[in-house]
Amino acid sequence: MNRYYGFKQEGSFKTFSTKLAALLISFLAIFCFLLIAMPDFAGLWPQKLSENLKIDFINVGDGDAILIQTPAGKNYLIDSGACISPEEANILKVSRVEDYLRNLKIDKLDGILITHWHNNHFSGFLRIIRLYEVQTAYKITAKPVSNSDYFDYTELCKMKNIEKKHIAAGDILNWGEELFVQVLNPPTHRHKIDTTIEHHENSAVILLRYGKVQILLCSDITPDGQKELMKYGESLKSQIIKLPGHGRENTLFEPFLELVNPKKAIISAKLKEGLPYSITDSLENLGAEIYTTHNHGNISITVGGKTEEDYRLITNID
Repeated sequence: MNRYYGFKQEGSFKTFSTKLAALLISFLAIFCFLLIAMPDFAGLWPQKLSENLKIDFINVGDGDAILIQTPAGKNYLIDSGACISPEEANILKVSRVEDYLRNLKIDKLDGILITHWHNNHFSGFLRIIRLYEVQTAYKITAKPVSNSDYFDYTELCKMKNIEKKHIAAGDILNWGEELFVQVLNPPTHRHKIDTTIEHHENSAVILLRYGKVQILLCSDITPDGQKELMKYGESLKSQIIKLPGHGRENTLFEPFLELVNPKKAIISAKLKEGLPYSITDSLENLGAEIYTTHNHGNISITVGGKTEEDYRLITNID
């Protein structure tokens, strides 16, 4: 004879187990959805894909294109070189940025930044914006008086619904909590630019710091602009500098270079007759190593940042 004292325990436990299993399955389903839809769990569980910052100076010839890959897996592109065909790239023996991104399997850019409106710095974005998802476009406030590519660019940003942000000296860019990014130039007062000198004076100069390693990206800032930057004092001191002016004569203000006191100097250029002695002598006197995209191809720097020497530079010829 079966006896039950108060309630049938076996059935009650089965009901409880069933409810618990259903709850666990529901929780697992929600977890999997969040993992797919929001890999960083809306910031509550930061996704850290790498401990290193990676900076690629892409060989685009006589122009600039700098890819920043953050430790948290974000991708930012500072300038894009000129918009050229595959045939032109082969003849010039340079890279097209869209091909470079494709080779790295990058299909989204968290931000693009245009330092100024010369075609060898920004017209490549006309193809990149068409081919890739771009979240935010950072640009200087000043507009060129006449440049058809500029108007094409603005229309593309509208068509692709890209968020636009103006930048000026003093701005801190939120490219990740682990990375400090500050705009040092241009000032905010200029709204239209026309001459080459005006374009260069208004170039966006960007300072990056990861851990104990600092990188200064100078775009095409003029010697007078470099003199103005010296107001930042010792905070300009950086292990790595991307020199302004593409290796041309009379593009450096030597006291500015001495203040930065770099260990590595990057020059993005298509050199016809080598670097001027005024540049090589200034850098060699500081003990800085010189790397050019003309001689070394694409240049990649991996930054650990744990110490002031915790970075590694490799090139196409290594």
